[in-house]
Amino acid sequence: MARKTRKSKPTRFSAVAEGAMRSGLLRTLRPVFMVSRVWEEAVGPDLARRARPARVFRGILTVKVSDPAWMFQLQQMREILLERLRSFLKDEVQIEDLRITLDRRGRSGIERKPIRKRDRSGFVDRETAERMLESSELSDREDLKEALRRLMTDE
Repeated sequence: MARKTRKSKPTRFSAVAEGAMRSGLLRTLRPVFMVSRVWEEAVGPDLARRARPARVFRGILTVKVSDPAWMFQLQQMREILLERLRSFLKDEVQIEDLRITLDRRGRSGIERKPIRKRDRSGFVDRETAERMLESSELSDREDLKEALRRLMTDE
């Protein structure tokens, strides 16, 4: 099998970096990079596993979280988090506010709770439940029979 020959020379990294600087890409990525560097230390390891800085735009830090419970938790801690981030960042990045969003796509690499499938192993079908209830001594207590029927059949 013949080797393919390269038609163009490799691009130097300095040329790529220069192009990124001219396009403004690095200027927009720098603030979130600076926040990411201090994130775990500023917010703690538990929170850092479940939330990550995603964007800094006009002084607003967007944070992606793994689930609604952590989203609520961060909203309650907003002022404390802002204070801690400002103390770690000093004058490197100006953070005025937090925007906390749910990471619906799962691309963030943050820890997500696994979705548990409902375990139906402890339930019986309706016919079996009826036979069990008829053989019990609850013939005069329809309210209890109905409650037990619901518990046994998951209805």
